[in-house]
Amino acid sequence: MFSSPVYTVPILNFTEGSSYKCNTAGYPICYQVEGKPNRFLNLISDNCVSVNAHYVASEVDPGENVIKVIGVVGTDRANLCHYVNVSITGDGTCEATVDGEELANDSKGFHGFAVKHRNRLVRIDAPNCGLGSEHLVMWVHCQKVLLNAMPQTLIKFIINRGLCQRPSAHGLIGRLDTIEV
Repeated sequence: MFSSPVYTVPILNFTEGSSYKCNTAGYPICYQVEGKPNRFLNLISDNCVSVNAHYVASEVDPGENVIKVIGVVGTDRANLCHYVNVSITGDGTCEATVDGEELANDSKGFHGFAVKHRNRLVRIDAPNCGLGSEHLVMWVHCQKVLLNAMPQTLIKFIINRGLCQRPSAHGLIGRLDTIEV
């Protein structure tokens, strides 16, 4: 599959009889979502952050789904909500908005919640409230790839660090920190 993986999550390290360190193993679990196109799917939901993806049919292979939009809602340390929207353009670059304002090759930060946009990459760093200094760090990577000499634009969503969520966490990624690998 040309777009695999559509998003990745790092595997967690565990130590017998002690608390684990989040996302330190260095190997990801890779996800590819099959199903009907033009669907919004929740990748992560927790008390302080929610990530949704808009899956659409591939321009090259309508039987495959790709992500075209990522939406993140997160709470900063001052308990203020921020909305981040990242979509992909026809040339494969990212367009990003933060709280409805365009963020073009720039950065914004709010009490521990930060967004950095650079052409084809958007880094979102959201505090995982109530869990100390651990942040949920996500990358949105906009790409234009060739498949059978035809261009295909797609977004890859990568969780880089901080998937230490509460038992209430749910979504397609769910509560991976309870799974011992």
